[in-house]
Amino acid sequence: MAAYRFESSLATLDRQDDDQVLQEEEGIALIDPPSGPVLLLGDSHGDAGALAYALRELELAGGDTLIQLGDFGWFTGRNGGPPDFAVKVSKIAVRLNKRVLWFRGNHENQWSLGYRENAYPTEPLEVLPNITFLPDGIRFLWNGTRVVVVGGGVSVDKGQPWRAFGTGWWPEETIHPEVAEMIKSDGPADVMLSHDCPSGVTLHGSYQADGESASAFNSTNILESKMHQRVVRDIVEAVQPKYLYHGHYHTRRDEDLVLTSGQVCHIVGLNMSGPLPPQEGASILVNEHFRINKENHDN
Repeated sequence: MAAYRFESSLATLDRQDDDQVLQEEEGIALIDPPSGPVLLLGDSHGDAGALAYALRELELAGGDTLIQLGDFGWFTGRNGGPPDFAVKVSKIAVRLNKRVLWFRGNHENQWSLGYRENAYPTEPLEVLPNITFLPDGIRFLWNGTRVVVVGGGVSVDKGQPWRAFGTGWWPEETIHPEVAEMIKSDGPADVMLSHDCPSGVTLHGSYQADGESASAFNSTNILESKMHQRVVRDIVEAVQPKYLYHGHYHTRRDEDLVLTSGQVCHIVGLNMSGPLPPQEGASILVNEHFRINKENHDN
């Protein structure tokens, strides 16, 4: 994917030069900033149509970067290769000259992504042309805005016939304790992109993992989900982001979370985008600083 640079002013170019120096000095991933708005997308669950729809939405908005917030649906394809849906999406992204960045949710083949009991990836990986996987803990800097990625979550339906060990869920689906500590020790970020949400956020719907709607799920899985939310909250308290965007719960939300420091973190949860048709609130357009495009706030 070609490097995209804003050329509207020398000040912008200087800002990008400063970013590159900081990235090289601090070990932050060198991920080129976007051209135009960025489309954030909720759980797509391996639906090529949902991602194609989102890429066309991005095209109409004049942007070049889509970030999918976990549950991309990366289950190994035929002969151990990439999933068929991802191959299709790659071809569409190449044709439209777009890039897809994504990080893991709980519904991915964790082993194929390099997550094992005592192992985890640390570098971005272009899994297919114009499709790049971002591992937990990766940080990047776009025009002065520091972003950190926190993937993973709990499958509250694991153990069901459709969510069997090694084919439908993997024990490495949650964030590794070492990675969580690394993220906290690496200091503040302006924006956090996560699959799960922190504890303290109001949850609604059948995936809230709380209250009566959780009764269909195994109580042990529900407890594990709540514990993972607390891990995410601990990370948020350490990183102190002003904005957090997440998926996982298949509902759209906007909420301010007051941290123990008094800092307010604005939480945006996205609905699922796949399977088609996409649900209301499955995507949102933001600028390169991850501020919400007000004209598209209700998309």
